[in-house]
Amino acid sequence: MIAKNQYEFACQELDVCLREIVICKDRIKDKYVIEREYFDFIKRQEAKMLHMDSEETSKVKDLMDGLYYNSEVIREIQEAIEAGLALNKAFECILNGFSDAEDLGIIDVLESGLLVSDCSHETVKNTNEQLVLIQQHIRRYHIEILDVLGVCDVDVDNSRLLMFSDCFLERVMSGEILSDKLSSAIELIDEMLRLIDDTLVILRKKEEEIKIENQGLKENKVQLIESYLDQIGGMNEESS
Repeated sequence: MIAKNQYEFACQELDVCLREIVICKDRIKDKYVIEREYFDFIKRQEAKMLHMDSEETSKVKDLMDGLYYNSEVIREIQEAIEAGLALNKAFECILNGFSDAEDLGIIDVLESGLLVSDCSHETVKNTNEQLVLIQQHIRRYHIEILDVLGVCDVDVDNSRLLMFSDCFLERVMSGEILSDKLSSAIELIDEMLRLIDDTLVILRKKEEEIKIENQGLKENKVQLIESYLDQIGGMNEESS
């Protein structure tokens, strides 16, 4: 009987909570509508201010320039992150190829830097193609990182990654048997993967910092426009 009473009381409380949730959702919708209408109004006032010559207008333009520049920086960072993820994926693919190559027999390294086998094995062919793709991904990733370094200050050093091809050949050729060659290659690729992951962490952190900065710039811009409207006669009927 006690349990039954507790259950019925809980159901009543739940019904009240569900009704309150519906009311809150409706109020949130109203809030979003009002905010959208208000910021549309602010945007119209901003467009008018840009054709005026005043101190507030100059400040608004400076904030807009800052927002635009930061947006370009974020775009460059995102392109670098995308290139880094693609390079990571290429490295992981070749690691899978190495794991499949353990039963191929002796592997030689030619001057081209590609792994080949005495036998024409499909896995070796795929590994060769993956090595070529990695070189292409490294070049793209390096270019994207340079673009980021050109627009913002981040502590990123790609020199180790650029030396990958030479180090890879030297490390693999030093092995006399297949297992040594594979182990050396895998060790070097694992190092490259860690390097890329560390760089991606730095890039994502910088991207988040700039997004936070942008939010502050947007808020400052709205405050400037509001202050300007107050100076010329207050927030008129349209704003209210």
